[in-house]
Amino acid sequence: MKQSTKAMLLSALLFPGAGHAYLKHWLQAALLSGAAAWALYVIFSVVLSTALDITGQIESGAIAPDAAVISALVTERLEATEGTTNVATVVLAVSWLAGILGSYWQGRNTEHDTVG
Repeated sequence: MKQSTKAMLLSALLFPGAGHAYLKHWLQAALLSGAAAWALYVIFSVVLSTALDITGQIESGAIAPDAAVISALVTERLEATEGTTNVATVVLAVSWLAGILGSYWQGRNTEHDTVG
């Protein structure tokens, strides 16, 4: 399997920046991995804090353990953080796509440099 294909698959299936690390492009690997890790942290922290807050309210009896009530509360909380999670989602998608395309492109360049 060609280096470009391996690098692209690593970035696509493992994590953004994995393909760049395979190609020993450390700065790009660190930037893409860092951006993706930040985005995942933001998304997971919003989801986890929402879940913990609602669980605490259910346990304290502040809200009834009713699926419709919980669903409405989750929707309300997630809408309140929509801007933050949208930015994080875009950063994650862009870093993943940049990792896939960039590692393939750099792998192809490496293949052409070693052939010529």
